[in-house]
Amino acid sequence: MSPQLISIAAKIFERLAPFYVLWDLGDEIELISTPLRKYWKVPQDVEAGQIHLLRPFRGKLQPQHFEELTEIILTVYWENHEKDVLRGELIPLGDKRWIFVGFPPIASFAELQERGFLLSDLPLNSGVGDSIIAIESSQVSLRQAQKALQELEASNTVLSNLNQVFGRFVPGAFLDTLGLKSPMEAHLGAHSSAQVSVMFGDLRGFTGLSERMTAAEIFAFLNRFLAFVAPNIRNNGGFVVHYVGDGVLALFSGAPDNSVQAAVDMQRALTDAVAVGGLGDFLKNKEAPRLGIGLSFGTVEMGIIGESGRWDPAVISDAVNVAARLQELSKAMGAQILVTSELQKGMKKVEGFHMRRVGMVKLHGRDERVEVLEVLDGLPLADRTLCILNRRILEGAIHDLEAGHIEKGRDALQKYLKICPTDSTALYYLSQ
Repeated sequence: MSPQLISIAAKIFERLAPFYVLWDLGDEIELISTPLRKYWKVPQDVEAGQIHLLRPFRGKLQPQHFEELTEIILTVYWENHEKDVLRGELIPLGDKRWIFVGFPPIASFAELQERGFLLSDLPLNSGVGDSIIAIESSQVSLRQAQKALQELEASNTVLSNLNQVFGRFVPGAFLDTLGLKSPMEAHLGAHSSAQVSVMFGDLRGFTGLSERMTAAEIFAFLNRFLAFVAPNIRNNGGFVVHYVGDGVLALFSGAPDNSVQAAVDMQRALTDAVAVGGLGDFLKNKEAPRLGIGLSFGTVEMGIIGESGRWDPAVISDAVNVAARLQELSKAMGAQILVTSELQKGMKKVEGFHMRRVGMVKLHGRDERVEVLEVLDGLPLADRTLCILNRRILEGAIHDLEAGHIEKGRDALQKYLKICPTDSTALYYLSQ
């Protein structure tokens, strides 16, 4: 091939395929394109040297060995530029001349500019420029998607935190009962009916204690008290609807056994809080406060009440009123836990608890009397043992009083108090 023809061929190929190598009849490199010299950084006054194969196997590239493999994709490099590879095809030109036409694996504008090229230097028909544009566009889209994902994750984190905070004010179980899947679905007037156990608890003796405390000490005391006591409500399948100062209103779905167990656990937790939980540090050698709990069972109406600027979860039911009154009665009797007979009848394993009947009681604000039982399991061991062993005597005395046999009942109470002199329920009936 004449030098003139070679020059023409070189110009044509550099327009169509800038990166190529031409071999002559002697299998010697006859020409390396100007762009390829630039890419491989081969000075113009330096001979081409040797082209080496990286794939399909490592070695010196000898075109005559590839007459049957001209359609395979090869990867070649020049001398020590193994990282600056060129991928393409070996094409026979006739007269036993060969040309290797390929493109460097450039994937970004930055790489192209680093090699000293512009996008316009690439031939339109090669598809390399289109690939770079597509890759760059994909990377931009990916960065945008990653940014959007990060913003979404941040928003989800904020929303999750808000839901957790909201859940501390309005329990998730309360929303579940209303048929609401998330706090976002909550709306004024949402309501539902459910058959539940209702608990009212109140810390007795706290008013006197609080008179000797600063505001900071009052909050510290209440939070320490609730930290020990309130988790027992959740642990037994209930949820707190309201904290009212040193009191609590909670609901329990399912069998009433859970509410009774929660009440017992709460009494024991208060004992632990005073003994080892730091609550005793606030007492200043004063008598420890006691926890009075009333439990009832029935159908309640739960819903969200208020106005546009302020909502509140609400529970409305006669069972709520009964539980509140029982809590008040427990204070008068000096009892720890009082429950209705209706709740006791709904229990699945009533034999798992020690209870005694304390009479048909007229509660404040109600015309009908309610049969009430006292749960003894939260009492200290010695008191609990005495009360359990002698409960039939007390129940008999209360029955006599209800039947109008006042003298007989009072005599029985006095005999009982000789055995259990500190039983506050017996003292309560004797004082009536």
